[in-house]
Amino acid sequence: ADVRFPASARGRGRIYQIDPTFAREMESHDLSRATRTDLEFRLFCSDIFFKVDGESLDARWSWVPVVGFAGQLFDAAVAAAGGTTPADLEFTENQEKIRFRLVANRLVLEPTYSAARPALDSSQFLVATREFLRKVTSDIATKCPAIEESAAFQAIAQKAAS
Repeated sequence: ADVRFPASARGRGRIYQIDPTFAREMESHDLSRATRTDLEFRLFCSDIFFKVDGESLDARWSWVPVVGFAGQLFDAAVAAAGGTTPADLEFTENQEKIRFRLVANRLVLEPTYSAARPALDSSQFLVATREFLRKVTSDIATKCPAIEESAAFQAIAQKAAS
């Protein structure tokens, strides 16, 4: 199985694209005081681009908080690698979600917004999601250095270092 961040041709080689409307709103936020709620629901809202075994799981809604999404996807991978079926990853602004099922040593991803049903080794998913989280947090910290002062951001970014 192959997990790719970035993957979408429409994503032009990006793993995410911050929506300009949300980017303007972010400018008024004190990023050094960003909370976990801010990171999971309000900040860095983006389109997300990724494929698993050639099947697109892109979330092109412009409002997916990329830091929170990357952290939650990594949490799901950690659970699966430990032999536990991860909780669904639910999107906050619609009814869509990614369901996860463990079948033998394979993790099946079942997004409600796509017909794709990729299955892959849970350890592969862990490696790919760790790298995705590392890329996202590194990129965000480079673009917005004040975010590194946020304890909530530090906690999410630290997950990728473990």
